[in-house]
Amino acid sequence: MLDVPDLDTANRCAVVTRKGGAREVIAWQTATTRLLPRMLAGRKSGPLFLTDRKARPSVATNDIDPGTGRARLSYRRAAELFEAHTAGYTGGPYTLHQLRHSRLIKPRRTARRPRC
Repeated sequence: MLDVPDLDTANRCAVVTRKGGAREVIAWQTATTRLLPRMLAGRKSGPLFLTDRKARPSVATNDIDPGTGRARLSYRRAAELFEAHTAGYTGGPYTLHQLRHSRLIKPRRTARRPRC
């Protein structure tokens, strides 16, 4: 899970919650830093990745963006979207698992540890 308040845009990193509640620091590259403001669209709270529609009444409150009423994007739906959008690339379609191991910079692999 990744929520907007978890982002440290100044240091290009975030603390993410993994399976079982473990927390880990991730960092991103310059291109992501440029795209984040467009994705956030001024939001200061709620889930980072949202669905296209309003949430159903059964969705947990912490999985809903308070400003738009849209729900947190599920892993399944994110995987479907990512594979559909990478199908035209050489070697595609790619999976989220492949993405995770491609360009994501983890602090233990970098010479300079992000301050997050």
